[in-house]
Amino acid sequence: TMLTTSSCATPRAPHDARRRAASRARVHAAVARASSTPSSSTPSSSSKSKPLCFVFGLGYVGTALAATLTREGAYEVCGTVRDGDKAARLRAHGIRALVWDPFRGEDESGPPSLGAEDDARIEDDADVRRMIANELTRASVVISTVPPNGDLDRDPVLEVFGDVLRDASGTPSGGRFTGYCSSTSVYGDQGGDWVNENTPCAPNTPKSRARYDAERAWHALAGDGVTTVSYRLGGIYGPGRSAIETAKKRRSAAAANGGEESASQRARERRSFTSRVHVGDIVRVIMASMKLGEKASEVYNVVDDEPAPRRDAVRYAENILGLLTDDSPTPTMTTTTPTVRGQQGRDSVNVEGNRGEKRVENTRIKTELGVELQFPTYREGLDALARGDQYPFETSLS
Repeated sequence: TMLTTSSCATPRAPHDARRRAASRARVHAAVARASSTPSSSTPSSSSKSKPLCFVFGLGYVGTALAATLTREGAYEVCGTVRDGDKAARLRAHGIRALVWDPFRGEDESGPPSLGAEDDARIEDDADVRRMIANELTRASVVISTVPPNGDLDRDPVLEVFGDVLRDASGTPSGGRFTGYCSSTSVYGDQGGDWVNENTPCAPNTPKSRARYDAERAWHALAGDGVTTVSYRLGGIYGPGRSAIETAKKRRSAAAANGGEESASQRARERRSFTSRVHVGDIVRVIMASMKLGEKASEVYNVVDDEPAPRRDAVRYAENILGLLTDDSPTPTMTTTTPTVRGQQGRDSVNVEGNRGEKRVENTRIKTELGVELQFPTYREGLDALARGDQYPFETSLS
């Protein structure tokens, strides 16, 4: 799938743009000063023989990937995290975590400040940015899970480290694999139809347009030995973040307020399709594409086999937990594969009223990467979670 230029743009006030540009110029100057000084953060002698994978954003997905790579021992892993306490926990598990917050100083309701405090922050962070820049010059794999900034005008990683990534030579052979964790939201409104990686993107919200713009920015790094892949992730679930927790909270809320749900909860409940994926299967896809290297495609949809309503997953979780009641919604029967279609690419499911919804195919991750999903539907995933399965995390990292 060739990523083409999108005409979607988020209008910004001229004075906001000038203030952001001034702030960015100062950040770039600090990074340039930092990058010219050798870093005191160096890998241990035992890790120098391993290729380095650098992960921007050791959040839920990033930590899952880092933990798996570290556990398997094929890569040295370094990355960024926003919280010092979590950085300490990650270091205890052999992951060299650097505390860098790409959103610090950004206010989603307006431009960043330009006062003395902002200057001090930039200087204080110079050491960390120097460490990151030096790590990037030798990383054979760079993965970013960091979303676009709140002001929706840029990718925060590329804004600070884009020049370093473009200039760095990577491994001794000159090759580098870069991966960007995007979202299936870039497909926009497909009226409930099936989509695959060849479906033209039609982002129709500010967030989805920002995601698509970030994809294109990362793909602009490709060339001269650099391979770039976008992972379009469905709704992510896993240990501590699943319909199991939703079912428990719903029962607690029902006991407290007579079963009333918020307007947003009721709106989500009416959705006919959710393409979701277990965090463990995301890790499997990323690692398989890393192994394929320069032969990997530009884009992979990372979802399970069955787009299904949220209410079905919650009902299944309630059943597992013994919380099912007579008034729980009945599961919806949906066509779960895109192989049987009606006229103009539609199948037998009535998609009327499903504005903004889509069903996402995952054939490419199977045929090209050879990935066999460990959790092909939400049922297998929720069954495992109900048994206390923490995969792919170490217990203390989930």
